[in-house]
Amino acid sequence: VDVIASAVLPIEAERRLGFGGERYRVAVGQLRLPLDWIVRNDQARRFYEKALEDAYLLPNGLPIVTPEWLVILKYIAGRYKDQVDAVFLLSRAGLVNRNKIKELVTNTGGAGAWAVMKFGLQRWYDLADGKSEAEKDGYIDS
Repeated sequence: VDVIASAVLPIEAERRLGFGGERYRVAVGQLRLPLDWIVRNDQARRFYEKALEDAYLLPNGLPIVTPEWLVILKYIAGRYKDQVDAVFLLSRAGLVNRNKIKELVTNTGGAGAWAVMKFGLQRWYDLADGKSEAEKDGYIDS
């Protein structure tokens, strides 16, 4: 479970997160699950703040980021497991609006942010769509 927050919790952490924040272990019934408490204090902070501003509120008031923001935040995190998660989300028909991703990135970080992210995101889109670089380059018949 990932939580975006403005400060870490006043409890013992399992470890610090490399991109900002801490990992805790929380008891849920008989299980002890990892909880990544994400606190960004770098140039990515505004993306996380904007994702929370645009979040969908559940009836209990808990904010849940949109699928588009989830893909963006996973791209920023840059871990392999985030790529796998994002490609899965992108492969679900009608779940993620790819044009909205471009709009959110551009509105939040400007044209430069989109220029940095667009080729990596295109690779994720291709993976989600079952396309490989070799197919796009004409090396494999599709």
